[in-house]
Amino acid sequence: MIIFSPFFHSARFVHVNFFAKPIDGLINKTTLGGVLTLLSFLISGVLLLSELYQFALVDTHEHLQIRSGAKESVAIKVHITFPYLHCNDLQVDYVNTKSDEKLDRKQRPVVKRKVTSKEEKLLKQANFLPPSDAGSSAALGPVGCTIDGVLNTVVVGGNFKISLTQNVWGAVALQGMQSVEKLMNVSHYVHDVSVGKYFNKKVNPLKNLPVGIPEGIGLVQFYLKVIPTIYKRPMSMTKKQYQISMTEQVSSYFREYNIYNV
Repeated sequence: MIIFSPFFHSARFVHVNFFAKPIDGLINKTTLGGVLTLLSFLISGVLLLSELYQFALVDTHEHLQIRSGAKESVAIKVHITFPYLHCNDLQVDYVNTKSDEKLDRKQRPVVKRKVTSKEEKLLKQANFLPPSDAGSSAALGPVGCTIDGVLNTVVVGGNFKISLTQNVWGAVALQGMQSVEKLMNVSHYVHDVSVGKYFNKKVNPLKNLPVGIPEGIGLVQFYLKVIPTIYKRPMSMTKKQYQISMTEQVSSYFREYNIYNV
């Protein structure tokens, strides 16, 4: 025996019975028909929301594509601090294509400037500043250089480099010939190196990255893979962005050297 509560016998469910076509004396609207009507509307609403949710999800497709546009360029943001080098000891160059051996030295919005107080604070937190009793003041003073700006290089065959000047390399080579075991401290702090626009919800491995050897000398190599990515949201424009995959390899040599500040 099924007993319906007064709530189910109320006239509310009778009025929402939209599927029945009442005929006087034959077919009447019932409470059960109203309940079935509400359930059908509820199921339809859930199905509609699930379809909208599936439509809103990001559909990811991966495929390889040969980039043949030699004139297509990409913006590379560079923000690196060298706490132990002068700005005159560093140079920034980039090559347009693999076949072009001449460096493009046109005016670009990449500047070499002194280290700011905010950058110096980050260096202290990363233990990149020498102690005060090592002959250097707590502040960087004339030593220390930050390379900051955005440069544009071609996508196919383009590259850029930050290196020591020829005069510095000559001085180091001369010291090596004279058996003077003094090396330059090229440890640096990578504030940000990014390609193109920022990729949403992805971590940039070249951000807030200290690069250096704790003891002795060594070589730090980064193998980078720049992955072009097309990012599109529903009801929005397509964005061309880049992801960076990085592998780090460190080779340390624990020989006694006098690493001095230039």
